Amino acid sequence: MNPTVMGADQFYGGAPAGLERWVGLIKPHDLKIRTRAVLSILIGWVPLVLLAGLQDLIYGGNSLRSFFLDFASFARYLVAAPLFIIAESIYFEILGKIILHFRDSGLIASHDRDRYENLLRSTSKLLTSKAAEIITFAIAYAITAYFIVALPASDLISWSYVPGSGGTSLSLAGKWHAIVSFPLFIVLVLGWVWRQIAWARFLWLASRLDLQLIPTHPDRCGGLKFVSTITYAYRAIGFACTAIVAGGIANRMVHHGAPLQAYVDVIIAVVLLIGLFCVGPLAAFAPVLRRLRWEAMFEYGMLARNIGGLLGNKWLPRRENQPDVLEVPDFSTTTDLYSVVANIYNIDYVPVSFRTVRDLLIFSALPFVAVLLIAEPAQAILNTLIKLVIS
Repeated sequence: MNPTVMGADQFYGGAPAGLERWVGLIKPHDLKIRTRAVLSILIGWVPLVLLAGLQDLIYGGNSLRSFFLDFASFARYLVAAPLFIIAESIYFEILGKIILHFRDSGLIASHDRDRYENLLRSTSKLLTSKAAEIITFAIAYAITAYFIVALPASDLISWSYVPGSGGTSLSLAGKWHAIVSFPLFIVLVLGWVWRQIAWARFLWLASRLDLQLIPTHPDRCGGLKFVSTITYAYRAIGFACTAIVAGGIANRMVHHGAPLQAYVDVIIAVVLLIGLFCVGPLAAFAPVLRRLRWEAMFEYGMLARNIGGLLGNKWLPRRENQPDVLEVPDFSTTTDLYSVVANIYNIDYVPVSFRTVRDLLIFSALPFVAVLLIAEPAQAILNTLIKLVIS
C-alpha cells in the first residue's frame, strides 16, 4: 500500500491505530501490515501456549491439551486478529481511490467542492479521534470484566482457570487472556465498527451533495458503482467474524456434545448480518438513484420516442428501390441509442452488484465448512456424495 499516492494516510484510524502510531508500529506512509499481523499472534496467542504449558508444570493437569482443543481461541487469535489487520491494507487503499474519484471525476458539482472538502476533513478527524480510541479501550476492558464476572464456570475452558478452583481462580494463561489477549482482540473488533460508522456517515453526507450522475452510465448506477469496491476489504472481515462464531460453535459441539442442527439458524443469521453490515451503508444512495431513474425515464423516454418517430416517418411506408433498412446508418444509430436508454430502466437503487454481494456472503460462510466437517467427518460426506452419484 502506498497511502501518499492514494491520499488515504490522513484517514488511517480506528483503534488501536493511535496506540500503534505512538509506539512506532505505524510509520508515515507505512502501515507495517505484516509486522503487526505477526505481532498480534505473538501477543495474543503465543503467550497463552507458553503459560498453559507452564501451568501443567506447576499445577499438573492438561491445560496445554485443553488449550489446543479450544477452537474459539484458535479462531480469535490465529485467524481473526491477523485478518482484521490485513484487511486494513485493502480497505484504506480502496478508500483513498474512492475519495479521489469523487473529487476528480466530476461527480461533485463545482459549487459543492468546499462542502466535500469539509466532509473529508471531518471524516479524517472522526477516524483519528483520540477520544474515540480511549473510549474503545475502556469498552473493551468493560466487556472483558463483564465476561469474567458473568460467565459461569461451566462455560470456561479448563486452561483458563487453576485446576481444582472450580473456575473461581484464573490461571496464568487465564490472567494473560483477561488482561491482554481478549481486550486487545475486542479493540480490533471495535476499531472496525468505528471505521464502518465513519464510512456510513461519509456515504450519507456524500449522497446529500449535488452529484453529477449520468443516467445512461453502463454501471447502471449513474456512475456510482465504484463505491462498492470497498467490499473487497470486507471479504477478509466477513471471514474473520464468522471464524469467531464458528470457533464458538465448534467448542460447543466438541466439548458439550451440541448438535450442528441447533446452530443452523445462528449460522444463517450471522452470514446475513455480516452482509448487511458490510453492504448496508451503500443504501445511502438509494433515494438519489431512485430519483435519477424516475426523472431519466421521462427525459430519455421522450428522446427515444422522438427519434423512433422520425425514423418511422422517414422509412415507413417502404418505397421502391429503397436500400435494405437494416444496412442504413439511421437504424444503427437508433439501435445504439435504444441500448443506451435501456440502461435507465435497469438502474439499481443500491450501487452494488449481485455478484459482489454473493462473493462476500460466500467468503463469510467459508469458516462454517470446518464446523460441518466436525459434525460430519469428511469421509462420511464423501461416502454420501458417492452414493448420490451412483444411485
